[in-house]
Amino acid sequence: MKKNYNLAISLKFCNLFLFTIMSVLMVTLGSKLHVIQISFLRVFFGCFIAFLYLIIIKQNISFSLNPKVLTAYILRAVLNFAALVLWVKALHLLGLNEASAISYMVPIWTTLLATLFCGEKLNLKCVGAIFVSLIGMFIILKPNIYEFKVEGLIIAFASTLMWAGYDITCKKQTTTEHYMLQTFYTFMWSSVISFPFALYYWQPVEMIDIFDASIISVIGVTNVTVLFLSYKFAPITVLMPFSYCRLIFMGIASYFIYNIHPGSHLIIGACVIASASFYIFIEQKKGKLKVDLQ
Repeated sequence: MKKNYNLAISLKFCNLFLFTIMSVLMVTLGSKLHVIQISFLRVFFGCFIAFLYLIIIKQNISFSLNPKVLTAYILRAVLNFAALVLWVKALHLLGLNEASAISYMVPIWTTLLATLFCGEKLNLKCVGAIFVSLIGMFIILKPNIYEFKVEGLIIAFASTLMWAGYDITCKKQTTTEHYMLQTFYTFMWSSVISFPFALYYWQPVEMIDIFDASIISVIGVTNVTVLFLSYKFAPITVLMPFSYCRLIFMGIASYFIYNIHPGSHLIIGACVIASASFYIFIEQKKGKLKVDLQ
C-alpha cells in the first residue's frame, strides 16, 4: 500500500485519543471487577463486534489459516496478554509513576526491533525525536530511581519488551492481512488465551457492567483497527515519537474528568513532547523524512 505519512500520523493521534478514553472507562469499571476479567470482557465482546463488521463489509472470514499466519496471531495474543499481566504486577511493585516511566521505553524497543525485523531504516531524526520525548516524559513523571525495586524493574522491562514485540508482529502482518481481519483474529485469540485466567478471577457481573464492557469493546475495536491502519500507511520509526503524546492526552483527561490540575512539570514536559512530535510532522510535510524499506 502507498505510504501516506499525514494520514498515518492522524490515525496515530486518533489511536492515542481512543486509548485514553478506553483507559478512563477501564479504570472506572476496574473499581468493581478485576483487570484480567475486564480485559477478557473487552476482547470477548470486541470479537463479536469485529465479526459483525466483517459480515457487513462482506469480507471473507477463514477459520482455516495458514500455519504461519495462525502462529503470528497466537503470538500477538500471547504477547498482548502477557504484557498486560506483567504491567499490572509492575504497578503493584513500583507504583504508577515509576512503572509509567519505564513503560515509555516501548517506543525505543519498537523502533530498534523495526530495523531488525521489518527492514526499516533507522532515521536519525526519528531517533532524536524519541529521545527528546523521553526527556519530556521524565520531566512529567519525575520518577525516583532510588526507590525502584529490582524485581519490579525486571517485570516492568519485560512488559515493555512484550508490547514492543506485539507492535512488530502487528506491523509485519499489516502488509499481508486485511486490517479488520487482523482485529477479529487478534480479539478472538486474545479471548481464548485470557479466558482461563479471567475464570480464576471471575466476579459476579451486573447488566451495567455488561453495558460498560460493551462500550469499552466498541472503542477497543476501533482503537486497534485505527492502529493497524496507521502501520499500513507509515513505518513504525516515523510513528513512534508520537506515542509519547499519550501523556498529554492522559493529562488532559485527568484535568477534565478527575479535576487533577497540571503542575508546571506536566506543562513543561508536554511542551517538550509536543515540540518533538511537531518537528517530525513538519519534516515529513517538507518531504525531508523518508524511511524506505531496505
